[in-house]
Amino acid sequence: MTKLLIVEDNQQSCYLLQVLLTTHGFTVEAAANGAEALELAHRHPPEMIISDILMPVMDGFALCRAWKADERLQDIPFIFYTATYTDPQDEDFALRLGAARFIVKPSEPDDFLAMLREVIAIPQHGKDRTGSAPQEDDVVFYKEYNQALVRKLESKVLELKEENMKVQKSESFLRDVLRTTPSAVFTVDLDRIITSWNRMAEKITGYSAAEVLGKKCDVIESPTCGEGCRLFDDRVEKPGKYRECIIICKDGRELTTLKNFDLLSGSAEETKGGVESFIDITERKQLEGERQQATGRLRKALGGTIQALSTASEARDPYTSGHQRRVADLARAIAVEIDLPTEQIDGIRLASTIHDVGKISVPTEILSMPRKLTALEFSLIKTHSQKGYEILKDIEFPWPIARMVLEHHEKMDGSGYPQGLTGDKLLLDSRIITVADVVEAMASHRPYRPGLGIDAALEEITVNRGILYDAEIVAVCLKLFRNGGYQLAS
Repeated sequence: MTKLLIVEDNQQSCYLLQVLLTTHGFTVEAAANGAEALELAHRHPPEMIISDILMPVMDGFALCRAWKADERLQDIPFIFYTATYTDPQDEDFALRLGAARFIVKPSEPDDFLAMLREVIAIPQHGKDRTGSAPQEDDVVFYKEYNQALVRKLESKVLELKEENMKVQKSESFLRDVLRTTPSAVFTVDLDRIITSWNRMAEKITGYSAAEVLGKKCDVIESPTCGEGCRLFDDRVEKPGKYRECIIICKDGRELTTLKNFDLLSGSAEETKGGVESFIDITERKQLEGERQQATGRLRKALGGTIQALSTASEARDPYTSGHQRRVADLARAIAVEIDLPTEQIDGIRLASTIHDVGKISVPTEILSMPRKLTALEFSLIKTHSQKGYEILKDIEFPWPIARMVLEHHEKMDGSGYPQGLTGDKLLLDSRIITVADVVEAMASHRPYRPGLGIDAALEEITVNRGILYDAEIVAVCLKLFRNGGYQLAS
């Protein structure tokens, strides 16, 4: 394999060039400057040298002149591979020094490799492309060398100026963003010393940048925040996590804030510190607390209203006293076992508590009839679902209470009442109440018959699951009684 020597002080460029060449069958050694390259070449002569120009200790032009003046190395082809910013005179000077090629970065890999193979195939005899010997006149050489080097340096300075302008614009933009962002933002080092402090941080806390820069975050963070909020090492493992933190203002006020942080990394990807931001949520927390208190009061009032409706309906039907409460307890247990959301479970429990409220409109003598009802009497009983819906439909509950009351006697196959809806059109909540209602009604005493017992009730829903009753709900109900030890309340 052809052995090449690369001379390049930029580690990344050197590495990429090595990867390209080794993957195409070359053996590669590398040096960081001309002096190091000459030392390597004397110990292990390569078959070609590829060199940059601007390097410390000894640059590429000086290396090429020394290379072509060395009898042991002058027949080894010398190629310049240099940056984009160059001048046509540089190429001419390089070729007169004896370089075989002057290739400008970046170059297409295939074109670059083709030029290398072309040079390797040409016999070298210490001559330049015109066949003349390398320049030996020191005065002429150094004059041209200095001119070429000045051109390269001027190009590099121009490149650096342009890069510096870009960096300055970027930094200016970031400073403006940091200064005007609606969140309080500050940066810290690894010891959690504050290194920058934006305008919103000043406005929220009352501390100016001069008062906090160079101080630890403890100056603004309450001890109640906990170690996890005050120790940077703990936070390194969990960047991007929001947490509530108490900020102490300059005037002593304590603010509840929502704070976030992320890591700041240097050029080598090492952690240099962190950037933190926070927003004042004190008023939001106060309003949230007040809202929760108001919601609690409303829920309590709502519960009382529903209980009053339940009591009123059961007062007219003493034989079913407690029926609604037992249905509510079983329906709630089924909903919990199914793992429904807490809010939905609350709605099912409340709807079950008043599911027979429509019986207020049914004559008391029919409700307490000690015999089997006639078809006409039963038709009056069946109106209670619709009547219950009409009583409740205009009340703005946070759940579909009225609809659950309307649907609690509907069946999966459409044989129920009052609308004959099929299971796909019924609320899951309603289907739960239906199963709980059937089980409680069959197991308990009625004016026209004694209680049939829980076994008969469970047999009813087992035989008709998937037909009259939702199969999944029936399975959960059976599990509660047979495996979970559930019992209807007395």
